[in-house]
Amino acid sequence: MSVFATAADAATGCFPPRTGQAPTSGTAGYVSVSGNRAFIADGEGGLAVADVSDPVNPRVLGKVDLLGRASGVAVRGSLAFVAASGAGLLVVNVGRPDQPAVIGTAQTPGTAKGVAVSGPLAFVAAGEAGLAVVDISAPSAPKLLGQQQTQGYASSVVVTPRGMVVVADGWNGLVGFDVSDPTQPRKLGQVATQGEALALAIAGTIVFVADGSAGLTVIDAADPSDPQLLANHPTTDKASGIALSGEAVLLAVGNRDVVVVRVSDPAKPKRCGRYDARGIARGVAAAGTTAYVAEGEQGLTVVDFSACTAPGACEPLSSSPVN
Repeated sequence: MSVFATAADAATGCFPPRTGQAPTSGTAGYVSVSGNRAFIADGEGGLAVADVSDPVNPRVLGKVDLLGRASGVAVRGSLAFVAASGAGLLVVNVGRPDQPAVIGTAQTPGTAKGVAVSGPLAFVAAGEAGLAVVDISAPSAPKLLGQQQTQGYASSVVVTPRGMVVVADGWNGLVGFDVSDPTQPRKLGQVATQGEALALAIAGTIVFVADGSAGLTVIDAADPSDPQLLANHPTTDKASGIALSGEAVLLAVGNRDVVVVRVSDPAKPKRCGRYDARGIARGVAAAGTTAYVAEGEQGLTVVDFSACTAPGACEPLSSSPVN
């Protein structure tokens, strides 16, 4: 249980309810939502596609087995780009959600853990190999263009509005890259976080970090050569997953909690509520006031956190100020 899960939560009265659940065949570890579809990186179960148009009755429409363990997924149109551990980056056609099919593979160095897509490029957080850049302009024939080693273990990646790539690099913190030449990604800056940077969400130039045992860390990446640590808000358990919807951050903490945090002022987040997962809350996505939780062997869970956004539902977090 996290430091957020205190008597203060009872004071706010916000424990968002579970509305529905869709079992999967593997171990759900990451989820991405596009429209009324959820795309679940289901570990050894491959990629699962679920219909979430009815939050009370989400259901898996189809799945595809993969060569590697599905760890992360990004979706654009009818294509899903899957970080598949040792199998690299896989391109899956999800135009028919009941029959998703792998149409392309790019072998990337290291262990593909996370992926972000921008224009004709996919950026892969490649574990011990750092950042890999893949040309996806021809989805059936993706091609590795470049790679840059980092000093930590790259597990998550986001792209800023100006096209800079930011990597969560474990105990090495966050690393920013210039990818204007995708064949030679160039390190621009690095900032140490308070813990182990595991997962990222971004709003403009503000990066929110699931920072392991250090909880929630907030970074200002407006100057990519000199990213600034704005604030850190500790948890007693490990923060490993994160999502952003409007002014709400959803933080997967301690394997069992998903904490709702308001970030209208990124330097002063406020705790608003907590969902107690049945399974292991490994990853989370959000759309509006609905959260989609990858709960390990429990599959996909849908949670309504609308009550947590009401006036008076939130209170300031204890914080470690940054000097």
